[in-house]
Amino acid sequence: MANTEATAKRWMQWLLEREEIPFRASLAPYFANPTFSRLCDCGCNSFDLAMTEKDLPLLCAPGERGGMFFELDYELTEDRQLEFLFFVDKAGRLTGVDIEVSGNNFPVPESPQIGKLTNVRQSRGCAP
Repeated sequence: MANTEATAKRWMQWLLEREEIPFRASLAPYFANPTFSRLCDCGCNSFDLAMTEKDLPLLCAPGERGGMFFELDYELTEDRQLEFLFFVDKAGRLTGVDIEVSGNNFPVPESPQIGKLTNVRQSRGCAP
């Protein structure tokens, strides 16, 4: 699936509807009127946000560095996984979401048939 702003916005809406994301209400301000700093073109659907608002909710406690703090994996066909990796900066604000298939070994399909949730992983000190 081509990675465009429209694609990223569709994924954002999809993520906001996922009950398995306990902090989805805190994602809404980030996704309401996004400015993208990166739309990866490798075949994944990853995006980074260029957010300058300081009043956005913190998703993790501020620290010395940022990084991945939350992951969701879903079944796809052909024994593959659709993975969503959420990243924050050192201030604890969302910087982007990597959306990839099986460790970014395959492109995201045009119309993925998303199956059951297979994995949820969350870092300590981050959004409930």
